[in-house]
Amino acid sequence: MSKQKRLRAVVLVIVVVTAGAFAWRWWMARSTEPQNVVFASGTIEATEVDVSAKVSGRILKLLVDEGDTVQAGQVIALLDGKEIEAQVAQAQGAYEAAQARLAELLRGAREEEIRQAQANLAQAQAAAEGARRSLETVQEMFAKATELRAQLVNAQTAYEAAENAYKQAKAKLELVEAGTRSEQIEQARAAVEQAKAQALNARQDAERAESLYATGAISKQQLDAAIARRDSAQAALASAEAKLAELLAGARKEEREQARAAEAQARAQLEGAKRNLQVIQELYTDRLPSKQQLELARTQYRTALEGVAAARARLDLLLAGAREETVQAARAQGGTGSRCSGVC
Repeated sequence: MSKQKRLRAVVLVIVVVTAGAFAWRWWMARSTEPQNVVFASGTIEATEVDVSAKVSGRILKLLVDEGDTVQAGQVIALLDGKEIEAQVAQAQGAYEAAQARLAELLRGAREEEIRQAQANLAQAQAAAEGARRSLETVQEMFAKATELRAQLVNAQTAYEAAENAYKQAKAKLELVEAGTRSEQIEQARAAVEQAKAQALNARQDAERAESLYATGAISKQQLDAAIARRDSAQAALASAEAKLAELLAGARKEEREQARAAEAQARAQLEGAKRNLQVIQELYTDRLPSKQQLELARTQYRTALEGVAAARARLDLLLAGAREETVQAARAQGGTGSRCSGVC
């Protein structure tokens, strides 16, 4: 029984020591916490605040974490200052340029600047004169191309007419040299027989009309018409008989020589028309400036005139000196501005 009592005593001592240790730790934790703080379990709703810098930039380092307690004026982040420094340098350069411009306006143009401006004006005028001559040349070529176009059309028409004339002369020569065909002779004989029948009928009608006129049955006009038809039919018969006789006799030597000469002359005219057409085609192709070339020459001339105007305005400005409003504008831009030092 004595052993059980001792065991209980040891357990009791351990429990007391453990409880004392927990109580001591709890007391130490309360002594290090801020005063006027309430500890409780639950959900806390707080106002969220977005913190941002006055200028934008890349964050190099965050000095606090979410939930940390901060004070007013405390630095919580560091930004990369390279971009801001570049802006400062740019502003500094603009300031110095404005100051230099103001000083130049107040000082006036130097003699060297005036001579340079005069040289620039002379150069611009020379360039404009060259552009004007080039434009005139292209315009003249373009106008001549229109005339060449008309000549080309005429040459093409002349060539086609000479070609047709040559074909006809060649066909006639071939016909003369080949002689009369039997079909042509038969056709001519049929034409003669037809003309004979028509002449016979017309003669009989005229004789009948004369008898009727003698008895007073028809008028003088009707008689004259019958006689005219008789004479016309007789003339047609004579023409048909002459053509038949020509075909039966064949082409004479003079006709063959004449056909050969006509064919040679037509061939020569065709060759001449062909050469003339080729020459005009080559001229038209070589001397034809395009519409784009003409527009380019006009644009270059306008640009040259604008360069002359700009050079003359620059020279006039240097000779007249800076105007009061120009000086005031330059002074407002940089003369009265505060100079950047460090951060603007």
